[in-house]
Amino acid sequence: MAFLEDVWSRNFLNLFASPLSLSEYLSGLVLTAIATSAVGLIVMLAFATTIFGLSFFAIGLMIVPFLFVLFLFGIALGIVACTIVLRLGPASECFVWPIPALISPFVGVFYPLSTLPHWMQYLSYLLPPSYVFEGMRAILLGGTV
Repeated sequence: MAFLEDVWSRNFLNLFASPLSLSEYLSGLVLTAIATSAVGLIVMLAFATTIFGLSFFAIGLMIVPFLFVLFLFGIALGIVACTIVLRLGPASECFVWPIPALISPFVGVFYPLSTLPHWMQYLSYLLPPSYVFEGMRAILLGGTV
């Protein structure tokens, strides 16, 4: 989002004139994304626990690697979105926003991967979040990963 705000405000001249290197800029974007996501995660966990009675503590410490994989995948998607906008220009932003919605059926966010057609299951096995959601589902059903 911070990168897209720079695109919307046409701040590229200031960005490229600054002494920041590309790795410093990307690491700053990643660190702010992690901080923002962590705050959002804590708030959503509190809401889910108090309003819906869901206990994410039932998963135990296994939630830590699952969340780490989801954070890394989200950061990777963000970097891919930045490259699309940098390569194709600000008008390509309409290609970036639907990416999470297009990926979600393939990773089994709402249902097990076994309900998907076989061709979609093959694509699902290429995406790391599918293993996260299947692993969490297996733990909640009383099994192990």
